[in-house]
Amino acid sequence: MKSILEKFTRIFSSPEAQEFKEELKDTADKLQKEAQEATAKVVEKTKETTEAVAGKAKSVTHAVTNELRTDGKIGYEDFQKVEVKVGTILSVEEIEKSDKLLLLQVELGEENPRQIVSGIKTYFQDVQSLVNRQAMFVTNLEPRKIFGHESNGMIFAVNDKDNFSILEPDTVITPGTQAS
Repeated sequence: MKSILEKFTRIFSSPEAQEFKEELKDTADKLQKEAQEATAKVVEKTKETTEAVAGKAKSVTHAVTNELRTDGKIGYEDFQKVEVKVGTILSVEEIEKSDKLLLLQVELGEENPRQIVSGIKTYFQDVQSLVNRQAMFVTNLEPRKIFGHESNGMIFAVNDKDNFSILEPDTVITPGTQAS
C-alpha cells in the first residue's frame, strides 16, 4: 500500500502534474469570470426589458383607461400633450376645387413658416383679410394630407349657427409663444 501512495505522490508532484494543476486552476478561474460577466449581462438586459415592459404597460393602461371613459373627458396628462401656440398668418391661398379650404403659411417662431390647411374659407368675404392676423394654432398634430396639401397644424376657431370667430390674442404676441 505504501508503494502505491508513494507512486501517487511522485506522479502528482511531478512538474507535468503541477503544470496541469495550474492549467486546470487557470481554466476554472477563466470560466468563473466569464460566467460572472455573462450573469451581469443577463441581469442588465433583464432590467432593461423589465423597465421597457413596465413603460409599455403604463402606456397601455393609460390608453385603455382613456378608451373606457364614457363621459367624453380627457385626463390632464392628455391635455398637457396638446401644444397651442400663437401664430401670424403670412399668406393665404384658396385651394382649387374646394369651397371651404384655405392654404395658410403661418409664422410660428420656427426656422420656416408652417403650412396649415384650414376649412374656414366660407366665413370670409375677403380671405386676404387674414394676412398678418394672429391666431392660436395646435402645432403638434401629425401632418395630414388634405386635397393634396400637407397640413402641419390646426387653427383654433369656433362657430355656432350665426357666428364664427378665430381665437386670437387681444394684443400682438411673439409668434411661437406657447399658450399656458
